[in-house]
Parts: sequence; C-alpha cells; structure tokens
Amino acid sequence: SQSVELRFEKLGVKHIFLGIEDKVASFSEFLRLSGLDESQVLYMGDDIPDLKVMKQLPIAACPADAATEIKSVSAYVSGNRGGKGCVRDVIEQVLRVHGKWI
Repeated sequence: SQSVELRFEKLGVKHIFLGIEDKVASFSEFLRLSGLDESQVLYMGDDIPDLKVMKQLPIAACPADAATEIKSVSAYVSGNRGGKGCVRDVIEQVLRVHGKWI
C-alpha cells in the first residue's frame, strides 16, 4: 500500500519492492541496485512465495505465524507475529549479535 511505501521512505529504505510476484527476480534486482551480495543480507519472509529466496541465503528469519515451510528454512523465528513487532525483534537480534544494541 502507499502508506507502507511512505513509511519505508521515511525510514530511509532506498529500494522498495511491493506487490511482487517473482521474488527471486526482484531479489536479484535488489542485489544489483544495492551492490550487496547474498552473504550480506538477512531476508525475512512469512509465506511460500518467499521460500526460494530464503533457501538461497545463508541466513533467513520469519515471524511466529509464518508458514511451516518458511519456519523450517529460517535461522531465526521471532516470538512475535507478523505486524506485531517481529521486524523490530529481528533488527534487535542482529544489533545484539554485532554488539551495537543500546
């Protein structure tokens, strides 16, 4: 939705992909635009369309209410459901691992 896009822009997100059917192609485009490689990305998904991308990465995460198949390929399953703080939880965990939390 437009409100989601505006929120991402306010947060400084540079590459926004919404309403994507081919997530593998969009992810490849993201890597190209960002100059990152797969080893530098944590991908968070919740349903079957995310599965192919998540399988190709060294680390993936998901919310507590993700599909079973998504949970099985996730290195981290948040205790929070989608839309209920799971993104914040994953960001906090990444910052903690890197010693940058608080």
